[in-house]
Amino acid sequence: MTSVPGPDSAVPFSLAPYAVAADLFRAATTGLGAVDLDLPVGACPGWSVSDVVTHVLDDHLRVLATTGVDDETADVLRVWERHLLDHPQTPVWTTELTLHGLDVARAVGRTPQLPPELVDHLEAFAAEQGEALDAPGGYVARTPGSDDRLEVVLARYGRPAA
Repeated sequence: MTSVPGPDSAVPFSLAPYAVAADLFRAATTGLGAVDLDLPVGACPGWSVSDVVTHVLDDHLRVLATTGVDDETADVLRVWERHLLDHPQTPVWTTELTLHGLDVARAVGRTPQLPPELVDHLEAFAAEQGEALDAPGGYVARTPGSDDRLEVVLARYGRPAA
């Protein structure tokens, strides 16, 4: 398994979850209509589905612009998969794609299933980031209602398990 260090750490992260997270995000955004884009996203107060999708894609484009990658593929996530899996920020964007894929899917009334490798990734990333996850502009942890692993992991990022 190929791995890279997490941001500011010697903790290795698998690169494979990025592709799984990208697929989750694509599934959440496929087939969205204009009315869906205006829906509020519960986990991101004040943001609409459009705001979340724009946030994810703009951040990816911002990083891609600094790399010199020349790929005209319209799918920004696919460009990342092809060229930047070893980029030091890949664990961050895997986390963002996973959480915001869940956020968008839930906002439009879908019931996404979080694959085990993404639960593993979120758990490892939260452990590696520690208190940095709580920094201003970061995640607001919730108190899990049970000791269910998925609920505990998602609560760390301020999300309910369902």
